[in-house]
Amino acid sequence: LRSWHGSNTLLSTNQLIYPVFVTDLVPDESSEEIPNFPEQRRYGVNALLDHLSPLANKGLKTIILFGVTGSSCKNPTGEYASSKDSPVRRCLPMLRAKLPSL
Repeated sequence: LRSWHGSNTLLSTNQLIYPVFVTDLVPDESSEEIPNFPEQRRYGVNALLDHLSPLANKGLKTIILFGVTGSSCKNPTGEYASSKDSPVRRCLPMLRAKLPSL
């Protein structure tokens, strides 16, 4: 902890994680604004690739995916998160194939 406060601490783009919200609440090719997060959007599965491609080409290496689903898919155990139909599970194979550096 003490080393974090030193004046010689360097931060590089390799240490950054870009948060991305992927949803099944909009069509796969579209996105919607997130009212409580200025300038942030929820992306459909296919729209996510269009959003991330230019960023990966500029050197983005790491993202964290947050899946956003409708209330009908939610339950106390969160089973839908591991379902093949969840937005995160649907976009992972596509991201791995199209953006292998990510």
